[in-house]
Amino acid sequence: MQKPHRLHAPTKTLTCHVEAVESLGRDVVRLFLAPPRDTPLQHQAGQYIDIVLDDGVRRSFSIANAPHRGNFIELHIRYVSGGEFSDFLFKRLKVGDALEVRGPYGQFFLREHSRRPVILLAGGTGFAPIKGIVEHLLSAGTRRPVYLYWGARTSRDLYLHQLAQSWGEEADFHYVPVCSEPTDDAHWPGRHGLVHQAVLEDFPDLSGFDVYANGPRIMITSAREAFLAHGLPEAHFFYDAA
Repeated sequence: MQKPHRLHAPTKTLTCHVEAVESLGRDVVRLFLAPPRDTPLQHQAGQYIDIVLDDGVRRSFSIANAPHRGNFIELHIRYVSGGEFSDFLFKRLKVGDALEVRGPYGQFFLREHSRRPVILLAGGTGFAPIKGIVEHLLSAGTRRPVYLYWGARTSRDLYLHQLAQSWGEEADFHYVPVCSEPTDDAHWPGRHGLVHQAVLEDFPDLSGFDVYANGPRIMITSAREAFLAHGLPEAHFFYDAA
């Protein structure tokens, strides 16, 4: 995550309770946290929070719900073998447990003043903040064309694929899923290869776009270099690397 940066939404420390833990596939869970009713978490679409464990260890997670749904906090968390928080979450955390939450943080947030068309680039669970941005744009009735490119190894890793497809029913919203290892998914009918290359195949000139990218650092680095070479102004590339 990028360094914390205070924006219009004030940073708070909240005691939240686990409302639900939902499996989204072989190694991803969706965690719903309920903040105090009189102290909702105010954030901008794309930001993140820290969860603080009892021993003081902090873990950062992007907020997956749009700001107008501030009565809960939605997180998408991938299991990391041997990870302290992963073991705690996947093996011991249960509904009703209390967690200390701090935030919101981050400079990765939707620039709402812009009227440029938007390309959203997600890799793996980097989809979480992108989901918040999409739902905010749709709720606000945006007239900006929006293109979502979600990259994963196989279709099984596109853990909310049907939700993303449903957004495609909205006017001027376009969803392009991309799998990098088609040999593991012979029946996948969608795009193959690296997700940032799929963007360039469709938009070789990026000079008129805003691009928001969230995912593995190697994806962010590759996308930034390639997109700037294809005309994207650096000031219009917004990113956060896991």
